[in-house]
Amino acid sequence: MTTVDRSDWTQDQWDAWYKERYAGLVFESGTQEELLKSDTGDIELVDRAANRHPDGVIYVVSRPGRHHDLIHHMGQLGRAGAGNVNDQGFLTTHGRFINRVEARIIADREGQTLPDAHSTKYLFSEDLFR
Repeated sequence: MTTVDRSDWTQDQWDAWYKERYAGLVFESGTQEELLKSDTGDIELVDRAANRHPDGVIYVVSRPGRHHDLIHHMGQLGRAGAGNVNDQGFLTTHGRFINRVEARIIADREGQTLPDAHSTKYLFSEDLFR
């Protein structure tokens, strides 16, 4: 395995690398791209934790990743400054970013929450998977 020194990369280089590396999982605001459809068919489920940056880029993490994992990664990219990590939510199996309240509604309706889930109107990743 070849090691690449990225210590002197600019923010644009990091953004380009991240978008290429996680193609299909990072969306620019306004695009209509979707994740590959899962085997859930037309049923929309809460799929994974996501954070939306103020510029519209959505960062996601594979299950069972948590929002703090995203914040850490965004920090490594220089994208987690004050106010940049407040829009936390989830990505659905249809590729939509939804906030914690809408995620709670969908997860409850589809029976996705664990028996000991938080009893608030907000969904936490811990409510879906361990």
